[in-house]
Amino acid sequence: MRVWLPLLLSPLLALASLAFAYLLVGPGCNRQQGVLLHLPMAATFLTCLALTLWAARAARRPSEPLPSMLPDTPDPLAAQERRRFIAWLAMACGALCCVVIATLWLPLAALSPCPA
Repeated sequence: MRVWLPLLLSPLLALASLAFAYLLVGPGCNRQQGVLLHLPMAATFLTCLALTLWAARAARRPSEPLPSMLPDTPDPLAAQERRRFIAWLAMACGALCCVVIATLWLPLAALSPCPA
């Protein structure tokens, strides 16, 4: 399973959520549509959560038998342990990024960015 995808995309989603929130403040306030401001945060949060769950599934999966290893491979179990470590790292990174996105969303939900 490709666990590098959640590992790399989760932090990018956290940054993208902030960028899209700032980008849509002007149009959202001009049209008086608050939902326009919440859409990018909700989309990035749900995408980050899905990536985190994907990494969690990979981390909790039992060890798979590796395809035939090359004869000069020193330790085939080390490759499995590296995969599991990267999966746990991707899960932790994704969970942290979900918390960051929710924290960035909180002021937007509590305070109106549009002047009255």
